[in-house]
Amino acid sequence: MLYSGQDNGKDKGREMLIFVLDTETTAKDNPRIIEMSVGIMDVQNARDFNSGITLRTERYLPPEPITVGAMATHNITNEMVADKQPFSDGILINLLGQYNVPENILVAHNAPFDIQALKNEGVDIKMRVVDTYRCCKHMLANRNDIESYSLSYMKYYLRLDLEEKPIGVETQNMDAHTAAGDVLTTYYLFRRMCNKEGLAKLLEYTEMPILLEKFRFGKHEGKYIKDIVSTDINYAFYILNKMTNPDPDLVYTIKYWMAAQNRSKNEQPYKPAKNPGKDEILIPLS
Repeated sequence: MLYSGQDNGKDKGREMLIFVLDTETTAKDNPRIIEMSVGIMDVQNARDFNSGITLRTERYLPPEPITVGAMATHNITNEMVADKQPFSDGILINLLGQYNVPENILVAHNAPFDIQALKNEGVDIKMRVVDTYRCCKHMLANRNDIESYSLSYMKYYLRLDLEEKPIGVETQNMDAHTAAGDVLTTYYLFRRMCNKEGLAKLLEYTEMPILLEKFRFGKHEGKYIKDIVSTDINYAFYILNKMTNPDPDLVYTIKYWMAAQNRSKNEQPYKPAKNPGKDEILIPLS
C-alpha cells in the first residue's frame, strides 16, 4: 500500500516515501497553484527505484486570475477553475503536510519554482530535494548536441516517451505542460538517473553549483563567460557586487574563472566543487 490517506501509525516503519511533484500556476512571477500532481513512490529498498507510482491530481481556484502567458503554457483558463476549491482545502496539501519530513524525498524538474509556489500557498518543504533539471545539467555536461534541459526536451532526447508505463496509471491526456504528464515524465527521468547513479549522487548533484558556459542576458549575451572574465573584468565585478539577486550558478561560474585566471579579489582562494569530467557519459541514450 503506497498511501491510504490516513495516518494509522502503520507507516512509521517505512524506509522512505518519494514524492514526484509538478505544479501549474497562475504566472511565472509570484505563482499561485491552480493544478498539482503528486506521484508517490514507496521505496522499501533504497536501491530499488523501479517500484510503481501512485498518481493523484487536483485543480484549485487561485486567489488571483491566471495570466495569458500562463494559459498559453498549460492551457488552463480561469473558467476551468472557477468551480474548484482553494488549494488550502485540497487533499494533497494534507498529504504533503503529513509526510513533509527530511526522511522523505521531493523530486521535481526545476524544483525551486515548485517549492516557491508551494511556499506561496503556505507549505514550506522540509523533505530532501532532488532537482532533475540540475541533475541533467551535471550528468549530461559532456553532450554538445543538447539544445535545452527542459523536461519536454529531455523526454525526447532521452526517449523517455518509450519507457514502460506504470501498472494501474492511466496515461491518456497526459501531455506536456499538464501536471500529471510532467510528473510521469519526471518519474521516468528520476528512475533512470537513480538506476544509473543512485539517490545519494542525485541529492549531491542537486546541491552542486553548475558551471555555466555563456551569458544569457546583457551586453555579452551569447558570449562565453570564461572569455568575458578575461576581457571585461569590470562587467564581471558588476554582476558580483552590484546586481540584485544574481543567479547563484552565474556567480559561481564567474568566481570559478576568476580563480582560474588568478584575478579573484577574494581574501580566501575560491575552491569550486568538482564537476563531472568531459569524457564521462552518465545517462545512455538507450
